[in-house]
Amino acid sequence: MKKKKLSLLWQVKGGGLAQPAYLFGTMHVRDQRVFQHIEQLKACIQQCDNFAAEFDLTNAEGQAQAQGFWYKADFSLKNNLNKNIYQKLAAIFKRETRISLKEFDNFLPMAVSNLLTDTQFNHENSSSLDEELAQFAQLEQKKIFGLESFESQSAIITKIPIQQQLKSLKSLAHNFHKTKSQLKRVTELYLKGDIVQLLKQVKKTAGAMKEVLLYQRNQVMAARILEIGKSASLFAAFGAGHLAGAKGVLRLLKMAGCTLEPLPYGELGSKYQSRQ
Repeated sequence: MKKKKLSLLWQVKGGGLAQPAYLFGTMHVRDQRVFQHIEQLKACIQQCDNFAAEFDLTNAEGQAQAQGFWYKADFSLKNNLNKNIYQKLAAIFKRETRISLKEFDNFLPMAVSNLLTDTQFNHENSSSLDEELAQFAQLEQKKIFGLESFESQSAIITKIPIQQQLKSLKSLAHNFHKTKSQLKRVTELYLKGDIVQLLKQVKKTAGAMKEVLLYQRNQVMAARILEIGKSASLFAAFGAGHLAGAKGVLRLLKMAGCTLEPLPYGELGSKYQSRQ
């Protein structure tokens, strides 16, 4: 993908879409820097009838069900990790989250990894970028969709063996400083809109789980974009790591007959003003 085609914001036409759709690559973070061009995004949302995030972020009941999925009463981190690894992980977890790892002993290893990852981002906003966009769409009375269901995500996660999740968590404990550097790099690439290099970093983080966490989900999201967009105009916001690549959402939509155009994101942001 040539540099001039790198962008977080895209317009998609054809492929059975009723009207041109907007695709935007988000980050599920509350770092103020990712909000700097939000007025441009709001203006695009206002032009559409439908809004879709990875999940229906306005569905509180569904979110509660998804959070509950990470808890497994018949599983124990302490009983599945070497004593030295567990102690090292517990020290890191306490330092980064200010919470004892004991409180998460019955949670899946991926849940613990996600909590540690989240601590490495700034938390200046009360909501993450994708949550704020969903809230705005709701205020604008757009029809809200999820590109994935919480049930489908749960089904995907169950495909990742516990031992593989434990291996990833052990690696995180052994190389936490490296992980911190990688996450800093992810933020820098996101702010540049470099979705190609961003994908490379995301694939490194996902490791052996990238087939399940990236590629299979890309297929689900691309199909859902076409399904929702066949009846009305759509603004779809989902993780920026899903955009690029031979197995990315952009490529999948192109293979389905769509034409894609990168839009100047940020450069024109000051010219867009959402209605008050």
